[in-house]
Amino acid sequence: MEGRKEIKVLTNEEIDKMLMEGGIEQIYIRKKIDENKFECEITWLPNAEELKTTWKIDVWNCHGVLKKAEWGLGYGSMPDISPAGKYVDIGYFSIPVKHDVELTDEESEKLSKLLFEIIDRNGMINMSGFYPVKDEDIERIKEIIGDKLYGG
Repeated sequence: MEGRKEIKVLTNEEIDKMLMEGGIEQIYIRKKIDENKFECEITWLPNAEELKTTWKIDVWNCHGVLKKAEWGLGYGSMPDISPAGKYVDIGYFSIPVKHDVELTDEESEKLSKLLFEIIDRNGMINMSGFYPVKDEDIERIKEIIGDKLYGG
């Protein structure tokens, strides 16, 4: 099943934002209108709405970073969230937590298992990309680590 298509004039920033939000199969730039405006043909994935989530797992080089899309996506980057937050490594993943907390081994293990479940819904840890994290997933994360999650 092919997703819907639409033609829009977009800026570089709007293109980046759409790609970060998810649900896009491709954006084909049909022509340059001016220095920062392009006529684009957007092809949405058939399940685009369920892929448009606030939180993503940004996988690069077999490592996933849990973060909000608005913080910036790509290459598993970890945008600066200090002084209020920090990233902690839990195996194949890094997650944002409040600056003054630590995770227990049990929390890290449960959280890592959950993040693998989320990735498995959409691909594999060895496939780079942006994987949607649904609101109910964030609630499950909060059940595991309480209010330690930064940005939640």
